[in-house]
Amino acid sequence: MRSRPPTRNNVAAWSLGAALLACPVVAHAESATQIDDLSLEELLNLEVDTVTRRIQPLLWAPARSVVVTRSQILQRRYVNLRDLLQDMPEVDVFTNYSSVTRSAVSVRGLVGNNRFLVLVDGVRINAMTGDEAPVEDNYPLFDTERVEVIYGPASALYGADALVGVINIVSRREEASNGVGASVSYGSADTRYGAAKAFTKIGEHVRLSLAAHKHDSDAPNLASAYREDFQGIGELRDPFSGNVLASIPNNRFSNKVSSYSISARLTLDKELTAGYDVRQFTQLTSVGVRPEFTVYGAEAPHRWQTFYLTYRKEFLPKLESSSEINYAIFTKPPSFSYNNAYSGGLPQYKYSRNTSFSVREQLAYPLTPDIDVVAGVSWAYIHALPETGALSTPFDEDLPSGAQGQTIFGTSIPFPNYELNYQTLGSYLQTQAQLTSSLAVTAGMRFDHDTRYGNTFNPRAGVVYQFTSGNTAKLLYGEAFLAPPPAYQYAFWGSFAGNDASTGRPFAYWFHVPNPDLDPMKARTLEFDYSLLMAKDLLVELDGYFSAVNGITVARTVESSTEFAGADVLSYEEFRSEGRARLYGGSVSLRYRVQLGATEIEPWGSFSLSQGRTFDKPEDGWTEMSFNAPYKVKGGITLKRGAFSFTPRFRWASRSTQTLRNPAEPSHRLTAPAYAVVDAALRADDLFVDGLSLALDVRNLLDARYYMPGAGGPLEFLNTPQDPRTAMLELSFNYD
Repeated sequence: MRSRPPTRNNVAAWSLGAALLACPVVAHAESATQIDDLSLEELLNLEVDTVTRRIQPLLWAPARSVVVTRSQILQRRYVNLRDLLQDMPEVDVFTNYSSVTRSAVSVRGLVGNNRFLVLVDGVRINAMTGDEAPVEDNYPLFDTERVEVIYGPASALYGADALVGVINIVSRREEASNGVGASVSYGSADTRYGAAKAFTKIGEHVRLSLAAHKHDSDAPNLASAYREDFQGIGELRDPFSGNVLASIPNNRFSNKVSSYSISARLTLDKELTAGYDVRQFTQLTSVGVRPEFTVYGAEAPHRWQTFYLTYRKEFLPKLESSSEINYAIFTKPPSFSYNNAYSGGLPQYKYSRNTSFSVREQLAYPLTPDIDVVAGVSWAYIHALPETGALSTPFDEDLPSGAQGQTIFGTSIPFPNYELNYQTLGSYLQTQAQLTSSLAVTAGMRFDHDTRYGNTFNPRAGVVYQFTSGNTAKLLYGEAFLAPPPAYQYAFWGSFAGNDASTGRPFAYWFHVPNPDLDPMKARTLEFDYSLLMAKDLLVELDGYFSAVNGITVARTVESSTEFAGADVLSYEEFRSEGRARLYGGSVSLRYRVQLGATEIEPWGSFSLSQGRTFDKPEDGWTEMSFNAPYKVKGGITLKRGAFSFTPRFRWASRSTQTLRNPAEPSHRLTAPAYAVVDAALRADDLFVDGLSLALDVRNLLDARYYMPGAGGPLEFLNTPQDPRTAMLELSFNYD
């Protein structure tokens, strides 16, 4: 299988600003229900807490953020993080896209599932090695109190990989002494979903919480819904010549997915928390691949494990400490495999395993009643075995990587071993100053050192000004970076043509070779945000941004010879950090609440613009960003009466760009057609007994046939068919 990836001068010793520059907000309310019952005016003045527990009203937090509450998650039937992101302004989610990640998330025109951080209760869950990974049911929302989506560069606080934002999934924190909850769902394509949670208080000071979910589905049969696109099933063809490589009469379309998660959390006096989190998502590597080039059934599992310990304490008057120890393992298990035209109809296996051990210490102190200072240091040790090339048999986890005894597919060349160890060290300083009753100024900076590529420096600053109550403007600037993933640095693929007659050495006409000298991707963003509370329950928000991004990883072909693993390569391709992009856009969002008799009506909506140009190769010049829908309209309305709610939602996106350029207009890319989708959810709470709920979720209610851009490789669909109508019925019970 041929893989596809998709120093500064010193500054003044003190700086005005706030830790809120990149922090998700944490609402101080006794329950999610209380938060949902607040008016929009009260929500804007809700007291929030950063990671360092520095309290201030949400209105003053200098960051573009969207907070989705538990009631909204339930009413709109957001089962996982992908569902939620599909409704977010300035976000594209391209589904049925990739044999590795299934879907791809683009934030403000910059696509990549590794370009934002995903936190659970403030603890990083996605791999510290920056691997591309799914954003699917590996992030379930069944035990979620709220999700905080923070837009913009956040490396001034979080360091590497917070390039376009941070997403924090906040778990429920029940106040009752004991409780249990469970849900079961069944729906289209034999989809089965189950989740459960139990919590108890042990003595006066200790609380234990356990949660888990399991999910299996055949997923919609696209071959039945899009018959013209799946005519090639049964014959495996060469993608370049079109010749039949093998006849596979039993090759039937399959689109199965599965996932599970288990989390355990032990809390002492709300200060010390020990936790364990494991989650796995498995799809097929035929996702997005044309039927004549694949054999259905090969799986792509991803597994995350995180052990963490956090401690928060006020040691001295007003001096607050926040500490974290984190050990994480990200694995593509041995069963990860491909079976397609590149492998000639024989399964080929991949494997990767990355472990990280990190510690962080953060101190917060109010210099005066109006000025807070936050400072912190972090250190991480990372061991990475990047994704291997194609293996003829599964990787043996009981043997060292150098003792697998395998050769490069079709040759006698020993398989290269690219295990590496590296460290990162970071320090940051951020402050907040409330200069007047109407003006707050924020700033922060962070310095990071990585033993692979050296130093990075990321400042961030912001001004928040309140013209009148409910009429607030924010001007923000920030820089962020994406560390080069080892999977990009050491990627290799291609095929060998045999042995040279004169030298006897293996040779290849073309091969993609590793390049360990990649640099970080760097983004600089200027942003303006404006919120206007036009009435007590009518909120309008406007934002605009401009980003300059450098160091984007692009593929370069060099027409000269090189050596790889003891073989001669006549021309080679490698990744280089040479791409550039200029992005701009913004959104207008509206949220309204009205009570008509016993019926509560809450419509919401957004219009987003995301434009940009990218410079990948000098010979191609500037062209449009790939995987971007320039115009998007999203919205819905929740009608709630007593225990019942009905929520239809819609999404419309203009033509979205593909990877391939338009031959007739090289400065433009080919596009996928515009589409519109309607979803609907019906929910009834406290049926017959308190805590018993029933929900019906219908996706693609009008059964539209629509397409999104494909991954862009020779095997993939140019435009990928999307799911037809599906339905899911859920029965749940919660007791506390």
